[in-house]
Order: sequence, then structure tokens, then C-alpha cells
Amino acid sequence: MEFSGKMNIFERLYLFFYLRKKKKALKGQKKLPFPVISVGNLTVGGTGKTPFTVALAKELKKQGYEPVILTRGYRGRLKRPVIVSEEMNAEDAADEPLMMAMEGLNVVKSADRYEGGIYAIKKFGFGEQDRVIFILDDGFQHWRISRDLNILLV
Repeated sequence: MEFSGKMNIFERLYLFFYLRKKKKALKGQKKLPFPVISVGNLTVGGTGKTPFTVALAKELKKQGYEPVILTRGYRGRLKRPVIVSEEMNAEDAADEPLMMAMEGLNVVKSADRYEGGIYAIKKFGFGEQDRVIFILDDGFQHWRISRDLNILLV
């Protein structure tokens, strides 16, 4: 990888460790048995990831797919895989996963999104004949799952 311009020692160190971490994560990537779309951004907040994810899931539903949103659910207490429902509270599920569930979408919150995907397949009873598509919410820097499509919002 070649970069134009000069980098100071801190930028070089950051780049070195960043690329090392990414290489390790890509080497150990896991593949879910259904297509995966990652929705992410390069900046913190404000790019409309959640509204876009909701709109994408609704459009996929209209086209006959079974979209499942996989999210870490920042600030939510629950870490193990769980299907987010309207009856949950924001302290457990986090506010964005709860909002997406209130839109009538399948949302699985899990600290490990691959584990969350496997959990969703079992809990929803999906089989090979089902038209499932996983959507990684805020998944651009989450390299542990192989994706079929990356959508980057700026």
C-alpha cells in the first residue's frame, strides 16, 4: 500500500497497527450462509446510517427478502445475542436497535455479530430456501464477517 505525502512517526505507527489488525481480522473472517450487506461510515455519527439501514431493510422486505439487521447496539447492557423487540427497554437493547425493531424489522443485538447471525438463523428457523439477507449496522470497520456488499455513507 502506497501513500502520497509525508507521515509523521505517530501516523506511521497508527497505520502499521491498523493494517496489522485489519490483516489479522480478514484472515479469520467467517462467512454466514446468507448474503451480508454492511452499512457504515468513516466518521462518527451524523451520516444517517440508521435511517438508511431501516429504509434498506424495508425495501428488501418489499422485494420478498427476509432482512435481519445485526447490530452491536452501543451502550446496551445485553451482550449475548438477543432478538430486539418493542417490549425491551433502551438500557438493555440500546436506543437505535430498539427504534429499528419498532419499525417492524428483525433486529439481533450481539457483541459478536457472527454469533448474532447464527443465533438469528436458529431462532427465526431460516432454511436454505429462505431469502435471508443480513445487514450489518455500522459494520464498515467490522471485518470479522465476510460481506457481499459494502455501503459507505459519507
